[in-house]
Amino acid sequence: MENQNETLEKLHIRRATPADGQIVHEFISALEERRLNWELFEANYAKNMQVPDFHYFIAEVGGKPVGFMSFHIQILLHHNGKVGEVQEIYVNEGYRSYGIGAKFWEIVKEICAKENVVNLEVTTHKKRVDAQRFYFKVGMVNHHLKFTDELVPVSLL
Repeated sequence: MENQNETLEKLHIRRATPADGQIVHEFISALEERRLNWELFEANYAKNMQVPDFHYFIAEVGGKPVGFMSFHIQILLHHNGKVGEVQEIYVNEGYRSYGIGAKFWEIVKEICAKENVVNLEVTTHKKRVDAQRFYFKVGMVNHHLKFTDELVPVSLL
């Protein structure tokens, strides 16, 4: 495996396209540690690709896709403005700790500045300790709790 500098020299981050659906599906399935239903995923991905406030990015090293990030902006009344939410960041295991997540984060911050986002949020599963460490490192503060209720059994998704 090459070192961090060599990897970052070959790194290219681009906007995802509709044609990237299959690789995004692979990345999100890996992130979720379960195989997501392709037909549902494909329809949702195509629908979201049409929404200007959804930003999807692919990280490539030497032309090979190695990561994905999704970021979405919405106006929330209780923040009295635009809120950006990083919904998913995934980097292939062999490319973690090489600075790819930090490059994704730079893109998020640039979009936030351009779009006048007043608050930036991210949620990660409590078992993802490395992800939590990353978010603290980039300056995020953990001052909320998030509660969820799985309304559809995972087996159907």
